[in-house]
Amino acid sequence: MKRNGFTLVELLAALTITSVVLILAYAIFHSGIKQGDTSKKEAFLQQEAELIAEAIRNKHLKNPAYQLEIKADEVVIDGMTISKNYRYLANIVYENHPYTSEPLLIDSNLPLEITLKIEKGDQSYTLRTIFARGISDE
Repeated sequence: MKRNGFTLVELLAALTITSVVLILAYAIFHSGIKQGDTSKKEAFLQQEAELIAEAIRNKHLKNPAYQLEIKADEVVIDGMTISKNYRYLANIVYENHPYTSEPLLIDSNLPLEITLKIEKGDQSYTLRTIFARGISDE
């Protein structure tokens, strides 16, 4: 007797294999989307840190003195807000004194060492840099 079609066991086996392949494909796709979102958030934090560093660098190189204040929710240079909408944790060493949360008057002839941590949600980025003008032997 000739049989046409598939048996129930064959159909269940095919369905099981197809389900496993689809579940694995979804898991890989979902993981990629999640990793992409995380990378995008980290890139935004890094860009924000670079923007802040560039603003401080410009002030440090072009002005003899300027005022710097890093609050928990904004970065202010000479009374102008440079960055906000993030959380900022600053460790600044200027004239060998650690920074307290008061506005700091910076003499551009002296080096300024900054460690600035920027946070948003569960993401964070830490910027570490030193701003200094060239030192001459005179």
